[in-house]
Amino acid sequence: MKKSINIILILAALLFAFNGCGKKEENVVKIGAILPLTGEMSSHGQDAKEGIDLAVEIRNNAGGINGKNILVIYEDDRMQPQVGASAFEKLTTVDQVQVVLGGIGSSVALAIAPIAERKSVVFISPTASNPKLTYAGDYIFRNWPSDNFEGGTMAEAAYNKLKLKNIAILYVNNDFGEGLKSIFRKKFEGLGGKIFAEQKYDQGDNDFRTQLLKIKSEKVETVYLPGYYQEISKILRQAREMRINALFLSTSPIEDPKLLKLAGDTAEGIIYTRPSFDPEHPNEEYKKFSSAFKQKYGREPGIAAAQCYDAANIIFFSIEQGGERGEEIQKAMSAVKNFSGVTGTTSFDEYGDVEKKITLFTVMNGEFVPF
Repeated sequence: MKKSINIILILAALLFAFNGCGKKEENVVKIGAILPLTGEMSSHGQDAKEGIDLAVEIRNNAGGINGKNILVIYEDDRMQPQVGASAFEKLTTVDQVQVVLGGIGSSVALAIAPIAERKSVVFISPTASNPKLTYAGDYIFRNWPSDNFEGGTMAEAAYNKLKLKNIAILYVNNDFGEGLKSIFRKKFEGLGGKIFAEQKYDQGDNDFRTQLLKIKSEKVETVYLPGYYQEISKILRQAREMRINALFLSTSPIEDPKLLKLAGDTAEGIIYTRPSFDPEHPNEEYKKFSSAFKQKYGREPGIAAAQCYDAANIIFFSIEQGGERGEEIQKAMSAVKNFSGVTGTTSFDEYGDVEKKITLFTVMNGEFVPF
């Protein structure tokens, strides 16, 4: 008899715990996030995570979404496409999230996109730029401009503003580098410029002297470097050692304090493209964000933090307006127009792309400043 009573009590406890968990789940809106939290790009991943966490904290303190607290479930992609795809499968199958923020690298975003489209789960990338994402599907969004804009802007600036006529390209061999290289080349040659050399390297490489020697033999005046700060800092140092006196052009991922530390004065004068969002001339939204970020983390936010903060708030807005199911979020996000954020105003076109003005920045006296 005593054994039977114990069994009944255990079953009752389990039933109570199960029901309690169910009620708890009803008061939570789950969102997935896939970022490079470890590996070479972890500094960008941590910056991105802090931007998301701040957005969640502020929103939850204000009552959450329709009275429900927001819970972000993080997965680490290590900036590897297959790892990112597996993380997405886990978030959507085990955690059953209906919207995922992440894929800050184009290769990871492109690996996730077809799975998201097949599962009707909304996927928004804060920084992926490869043009292939434009046609990835109805459930794919990004609040970072396509390479069509960034690569094209640099090509136009190089030819029309900087009056450059012969250029070499040294790019990272992945979807990000390939996308920018192709767009830049097409636009620059279309304007009348010449590409005298085209070399590539793998992410994680340390020695670029073979590629630089081929570029040096062409006696070009400028080298375009689509890539990340880790490799570009080494390229700049090795180019200096080889006495390559060229102007270097690059892209937004180099804007990291670690570039200045690793490259030293060899980074001086490099010109790069980035969305027109400028922390030195902030809007009111950015001032509030920056103040809250510094108070929470004790440092200035980076581009990834600002982009992810906006992407998170766009998700909150879309869930609030549409609902929590994937198709409801997709419908509401597709209708987003003139959303005021810290990086400016966001509107999505019919492909889930955002059009934002691209501007030129440079390194001067050891600082990133408008060109």
